[in-house]
Amino acid sequence: MENEWESLIESPKEELVEYSINPICQDLLKSDKNASEKVTEMVNIYLLSYPDFILPNDKDFMQHPSYLALYRPIKYWFFTQCGGYVELWTLMLAAAKEWFPKKSNTKLGHAFCVRFEIEDCTWWNGRIEFQPVLRDYIKWHYDRDM
Repeated sequence: MENEWESLIESPKEELVEYSINPICQDLLKSDKNASEKVTEMVNIYLLSYPDFILPNDKDFMQHPSYLALYRPIKYWFFTQCGGYVELWTLMLAAAKEWFPKKSNTKLGHAFCVRFEIEDCTWWNGRIEFQPVLRDYIKWHYDRDM
């Protein structure tokens, strides 16, 4: 993740890319597959669609969809496919529950939780539409009844 932060500092004026909705992803999102399968397949669709994309240089994380789906610019593409940030984080949390049933007891599980909590603290803190996702996360991560 350090390389991602370094690139943010070095290039604060990143050119925004407008992504279009992929009909295959739309069908996938509506399918009966579980969330982790959906995210994994969507990461693969992204990688096939954007062969110039350079994978992050972090051997522990670069192969796992929980990390790649939230890596810039894949995250923006996922946002477009899901139809918004609430939908993106709802899908990602459902997938995390499948990948990391013991919550953050793994390196990847911990990384997901850190990213989720940073997102909550910095981007959508207090926004009403995110509260159900946040409550679901707290219940899962901290074993609290909400």
